[in-house]
Amino acid sequence: IAVECYQRYVKARPGDAAGWSRLGHLRRDNRDLDGAIADSTRAIELDPDVAEAYDVRMTARFFKRDMDGVIQDCAKAIELNPENANAFGYRGAAFQSKGNPDAAIADLTTMLRLRPGDFRAHLNRGNAFRSKGDLPSACNDYSMSLHANPKFAPAFINRGSARQALGDHDEAIADCTRAIEIDPTIPAPFQIRGISREARGELEQAVSDFSRCVELQPGQADPYCLRAMARAKAGDPRGAVEDARQALKLTSSPAQRREMETLLRTLGENP
Repeated sequence: IAVECYQRYVKARPGDAAGWSRLGHLRRDNRDLDGAIADSTRAIELDPDVAEAYDVRMTARFFKRDMDGVIQDCAKAIELNPENANAFGYRGAAFQSKGNPDAAIADLTTMLRLRPGDFRAHLNRGNAFRSKGDLPSACNDYSMSLHANPKFAPAFINRGSARQALGDHDEAIADCTRAIEIDPTIPAPFQIRGISREARGELEQAVSDFSRCVELQPGQADPYCLRAMARAKAGDPRGAVEDARQALKLTSSPAQRREMETLLRTLGENP
């Protein structure tokens, strides 16, 4: 109803930039991203300094994965309001998506100065540190994200993954278990926990975790590859062969294909 009201409003007042911006805002909230972009663009054409229109368009572009457009809109939004925390946050996430973690960290640090304790900003900055190989700093940001929101499963998952990379399998398992308690429909914590359990020699538990991944992602090769290797180690050659063959049907990765073919030969099977 609100969208229809503003459609009538801008039809009656087509030169009202704020009206177009508000219509774009409503369309974005209704997940009409293309409509939001079109309306906010119209607002900007009428008035290049209407700040809300850049906020609307940058978020819509972000969800459309137009990261160059996000960076462009955020720059203008920051020019209009240097205290615009959302603009720094979205631009930081866009920089990270484009493989520029240093720029991402700079923007997300500014966002956290403007909005201390933002749990998503800490998650995103942690991801940027992780991509630079700075695992301790990544873990610190994930912990700060969880301090702000103790039920934020992605932070538990990412901290578990980083702790696993640091060789701390006990803490990795604990983090992934907590993520699973919060949302048992996410495949990642089962996969990470399974890898750590396998590293600790807990093969039955690892197979169980990888089996849950298979249930949640039946069309993905990764869980079949992982379960094949764990089953082979656990003394279940038949199960390992079945999983390896299914992985070969699904994978597009040459490395995975080589790994599964090698496993099959090791088990006395013809790939």
